[in-house]
Parts: sequence; structure tokens; C-alpha cells
Amino acid sequence: MTYGTAGVGTASYIAAEYFFKIIAKINAVHVPFSGGAPAVTAAIGNHIDLLAVSMPAAVQQIRQGGLRGLGVASLQRASALPDVPTYAEQGFPDFYATSWVGFFVPAKTGEAVVAKLNAEINTILKDPTVEQRLRGTGFDPIIKTDKEAADEFKREVESWSRMVKTIGASVD
Repeated sequence: MTYGTAGVGTASYIAAEYFFKIIAKINAVHVPFSGGAPAVTAAIGNHIDLLAVSMPAAVQQIRQGGLRGLGVASLQRASALPDVPTYAEQGFPDFYATSWVGFFVPAKTGEAVVAKLNAEINTILKDPTVEQRLRGTGFDPIIKTDKEAADEFKREVESWSRMVKTIGASVD
């Protein structure tokens, strides 16, 4: 079985390698592409058996029927593809590996500035037009305090570090 990703070292590569090798114990051959779009094109053209990419790269093709969504590696179904089940729903409750976007400031930025920026960003994310646009492309906005975001970032670093080391992709 072959599977494509947006390239070696990408989040989709790490997550797929971890899923196939460690969780599912399936011998799958990775076919790296130079981005999500070429990988999607290869899947549509039947040049690879499976595809592991971030949701925005594939959501329109899944909606239009060019691709079939088999699973999302998130805690809940994605609003952009509500009919695609999570891995947990399919018997893999411990597999969670989503892509996300965060906002960062220099470490010595004052707490008042951080709080103000966080409040403004959260206000923008709550705007119905912004929220609808993000959800339509496969991003479900997550509203967090700056402390919650920092804690989540720390957990994500630990989780991804573990996956990278487990699949043998780390340099140390």
C-alpha cells in the first residue's frame, strides 16, 4: 500500500508514519510530494493508494467527490466534513494528530500586551464571516486564553516530539 503526503518531515508525514507503523502496524510505503496539492492530484489520479494531508489541501476534493474522506485525526469530526469519522470512532481512540495555527510573540512581551492581542485575535475568530470562512476551508477556530494556548502548545510539542522519536525521524 502506498500513501502520499506533502513531504518528509511534514505533520501529515509524521502522523501517518506513526499511525501505520506504531498503531495499526501496517506496512505502508511513503510517497513524498512537494506539497499537499501534488499529493492530492496523485491520489485523484490513482498514482497512490492513500493520502494523508492537512484538511485544507483536500476538503474541496472530498466535497466534490474526487476523494473519499476515510478519517480525521482530531478529537471530534471536522465541521467542514461532518460525515468523515474520527480515528477514535473507528477503533483508534489514542490517535490524535491535528494541524493547527497559533499566534506567537517574542518571549519578553509584556503580559498586558499578550492579553490584549489574545483578546483581539479571539474577537476576530468569533466574527461570523471569519469563522465561516475558516470552517469552510477545514479550520475549526479554537478560542483559548493565552494561558490555555500556552498549555496546549506545550502538550502538542510533547506529543509531536514523541511521535517523531518513535518513528525514528529525530536527529538526536
